[in-house]
Amino acid sequence: MCDAVVGLRIGWGEIRPPKENLMRRTLSTTAFVLLTSTIVVMASERAYWYWTGITVDSVLFISVFYALPTMAGLWTLALTPARRVHQVALAAAVFAIVVEGVLTPIIYLDGPLPIMAFMFMGWHGIIAFGGFWYLARRLVVERRRVLLTVVAAAFGAFWGAWALASSVGDPPDEEAVLDGLDPTVFDPAGFARYAFVVGAVLALAHWLLGFVWPARWTPSRRSTRLVGFGCLAYLSVAVVPALFWAPLKLVVMLGGIRWLLRRSRDGVAETEPTVLERLSGRVSVVSVLPVLAMPTVAALTYWAGWATAPSDGVLEIGYGVLVTAQIVAGGATFVWAARRAGRPVQCFSTSTRVS
Repeated sequence: MCDAVVGLRIGWGEIRPPKENLMRRTLSTTAFVLLTSTIVVMASERAYWYWTGITVDSVLFISVFYALPTMAGLWTLALTPARRVHQVALAAAVFAIVVEGVLTPIIYLDGPLPIMAFMFMGWHGIIAFGGFWYLARRLVVERRRVLLTVVAAAFGAFWGAWALASSVGDPPDEEAVLDGLDPTVFDPAGFARYAFVVGAVLALAHWLLGFVWPARWTPSRRSTRLVGFGCLAYLSVAVVPALFWAPLKLVVMLGGIRWLLRRSRDGVAETEPTVLERLSGRVSVVSVLPVLAMPTVAALTYWAGWATAPSDGVLEIGYGVLVTAQIVAGGATFVWAARRAGRPVQCFSTSTRVS
């Protein structure tokens, strides 16, 4: 008799035989969530906002803070269950919306328009969840070190340009000073040190993630309700007092994504491994080292821009271009994922993989 029949749904949702230790599974899944949260935080916070520097306590605090949107993204992947890249993109959109629509009210600043949502789908969704977590993990597991190096270097070039341009286009305010502004990160040497710490944390988290990655995982109804209640509770405290109509926009966005995900399951063979199953397994230290190409190229790009001493006007234009690209990328990716979800895959045999 299979585990699904004789097993128990325990901890955060693992289906395992009754002899499995509840505490061990709960701690393992909690570590999985927090390590994933640390990975996305390296993009969502430490790459986006670099002025406050990086310390052990700041990484721990922000990783716990991001645990709720991370759980929303992971639970979306597991419950779909996601087997296609466009489903990952939709789960990434859920992550981005919870970050900027539940933890903060940013996506409501444009009223009923989706511009702010697309902007942060571009950063939180594509870069953090889709790039730093999903794509990097996939390349690490598949041991595609050359491609991982190229991808990491490409983002490093973007990050170096973003960091230099945002220092003028979106300079730190009084709140950043109160949060512990670190002025040493503005010079090339300081930024290089900062970038390598971020890269090292990212590589370490990916290596450790393999030790706690669940091979098979179906979140329980209890844990799913916990995630939903957590989002509702935080929304009622952080957003609703300022914007009473915010839940309406949030429901429309998340409801639309849920509908797309339900449609995207049609025609996909249930015997095909899910995204979470394909990305499971331990990896070697060597496999994660290409990630360090990111801080290397970022530091070189920042130094090159610093050495050429562009005017503030040029940097402001560059910042505007990068923000616009972020909005376009987020919107285009969401539209692509929605179109793919609207074209159900027709599987003629369970042994054939189709894309």
